[in-house]
Amino acid sequence: MLVPVLILAAAAACAIAFWLHRRQTGSRPRSNVVALDEARRRKGKPSRADGRGKTQPCSLCRQPSARLAFYADENGQVLGVCKACKPKLSSRKLDRL
Repeated sequence: MLVPVLILAAAAACAIAFWLHRRQTGSRPRSNVVALDEARRRKGKPSRADGRGKTQPCSLCRQPSARLAFYADENGQVLGVCKACKPKLSSRKLDRL
């Protein structure tokens, strides 16, 4: 007779402990949105505002260029092309992004 009472008391104690734990963690807002500035700061990467003066390499000649024109090739990959390499793309008739 005492065993079922002890089992019920243990189950009730576990349920109360679980409910209290859920209540405490539920008070924090859960969100899947990540602040990119904070994530970049944690990773040590420069933020978007810091990278404005950075040059990117051309996809064809690999020369760094401050201004690239972006195109989608036949496979859907993005190409960043400098002014000197633009004539090379005229025969391929790529879509400009």
